[in-house]
Amino acid sequence: AALGNVAVRYKGNGTFMDTRQSDKKSFKVDLNEFVKGQKIAGLSKLNFHNNITDAGLMNEPLAYALYRDAGVPAPRSSYARLTVDAPGAHTNRYLGLYSIVENPDNNWAEDQFGSKKGLILKPVTRELFKFQGEEWSKYQQAYDPKTDPTVSQLQRIYAFARLVTDADDAEFARRLPEFLDVDEFSRFMAVTVWLSSTDSILTMGQNFVVYLHPKTDKFLFLPWDLDRAFGNFFTPSPTEMSIKGAWATDNRFLQRVMKVEAVKEAYLARMAEFQKTLFQPGRL
Repeated sequence: AALGNVAVRYKGNGTFMDTRQSDKKSFKVDLNEFVKGQKIAGLSKLNFHNNITDAGLMNEPLAYALYRDAGVPAPRSSYARLTVDAPGAHTNRYLGLYSIVENPDNNWAEDQFGSKKGLILKPVTRELFKFQGEEWSKYQQAYDPKTDPTVSQLQRIYAFARLVTDADDAEFARRLPEFLDVDEFSRFMAVTVWLSSTDSILTMGQNFVVYLHPKTDKFLFLPWDLDRAFGNFFTPSPTEMSIKGAWATDNRFLQRVMKVEAVKEAYLARMAEFQKTLFQPGRL
């Protein structure tokens, strides 16, 4: 059945600029913007990614699958052939093959965690969890919340930011597991580094999602916008990267977190494990 009266917009930054002379842009479709309750397969938002940076059209689906297989609650993905009707411009115009990526929203959270009460953030900042006082307006734009934060969730962000910013190394190492799901984070980092996915938290401070679990009160990390995975970004060269230091030197959050022995050991253990299982060329 056709769904009418839905909202559609262009999406993307670099991928939008790369399609200046093309109609094959990425789209976000919101089925609930004007008519509440409309869903397809339980989803109310659909992301159509144009794969313009990837001639093989495989980076995103393969990378998301690796994260999921590694135990990271990453979005699901699939493919779609997209056609467009626009009165006076296009009649059943075929735009091409797109990857569909699940939106990390409340529907995703309920499917993954059985709850819609968690906080979903999509940060764009190279100073993640830098303490800037307890006024949310100073964080709002950089953390780009996708759900409305409660007072207790804001307090949790401020408390973690205080720890990251002010604690000495001993206190930071001791208290970090109170805030960070170390096992999940080690899995996220192992896959991110192995993919040489540098247009991410590693260097650019973007293209990732932070989820505050409503039951554990811990932060989890998952990927977003993986068209530049598999070393498909202009800087730095994957051949210059080390698994023991694949993150920018001015990224204080990762510099601190990855020095903590419990995190470092878990990350290297996951890297060694996945190298024998998930990261096999024949399997890919």
